[in-house]
Amino acid sequence: MKGPSVIICSRNRANQLAECLAKIPTDSFEAYDVELILVNSASSDETAEMMADHAAKASYPVKCLTAPKAGLGLARNLGIEAATRELLVFTDDDCYLSDDYIVQLRQHFDKERYQFCGGRILLWDETDAMVSVNYHNEFFLIPAGSFLAAGTIQGANLVIHRDIITKVGGFNPQLGAGTQLRCEDIELLGRAGMNGFTGAYLPQLVVYHHHQRKLGPKVEQLRQENDIARGAYYACMSDQGFLNYWFEGMKQSLTTNPGFEQNQYQVLVNELRGAQIYFEMKAKGEI
Repeated sequence: MKGPSVIICSRNRANQLAECLAKIPTDSFEAYDVELILVNSASSDETAEMMADHAAKASYPVKCLTAPKAGLGLARNLGIEAATRELLVFTDDDCYLSDDYIVQLRQHFDKERYQFCGGRILLWDETDAMVSVNYHNEFFLIPAGSFLAAGTIQGANLVIHRDIITKVGGFNPQLGAGTQLRCEDIELLGRAGMNGFTGAYLPQLVVYHHHQRKLGPKVEQLRQENDIARGAYYACMSDQGFLNYWFEGMKQSLTTNPGFEQNQYQVLVNELRGAQIYFEMKAKGEI
């Protein structure tokens, strides 16, 4: 059986992309016939040239695409259209797949039990801030029809079986980094779950995140953006008729310590702002 399609999208981060591509586990890509899909998300730097150069030198299949405008949901959908494999693996341009990622995926992914999954996201540089990571180390299932909390699975380490795309469609092209609301990954998974698909968390799947953010204003801005995206996700799911998402999401916000010395009241305000942005965009026909 052929290996998965690995899809990496990038926008104006050519230097980070270079590190990502340099750390591709080439041996396993070759051994298991992995297909790499690179999507340039309307960059204005050297991203396109870097992708083309990698494709020319790679010893495994590589396809390069360019999105007409920014937006991670849109870019990832282009990657899906170009991919030819049943399993679709998504990671980011500041992440590195572990050397055994493909081996672990082949050994542990079980389509009969679950159709999407995520895994651990560890810091590459342990002096970076503890954000955009997931150190949970135990397997669990996400039953179909259940509430899927934001952050349970992240787009930096995400595997989707093509059956999901066939039934519920791809990512919302109006969501994702490069748009106002960065929740394209979890929104697709929530939609999949509410349409009968089961998910799982596989700690064997490891990705290293080299985000290079230190504690300070950039991290605070990221946390605020995450709060806004979370509120938009719950609003979007409720707007699709899954009202339990709003109630469960707000209950979680009101009963869970946000950590990182964040103010619980401010987190909730940010989430409500995200919901407001979503409905404003919908009213304008932008979503």
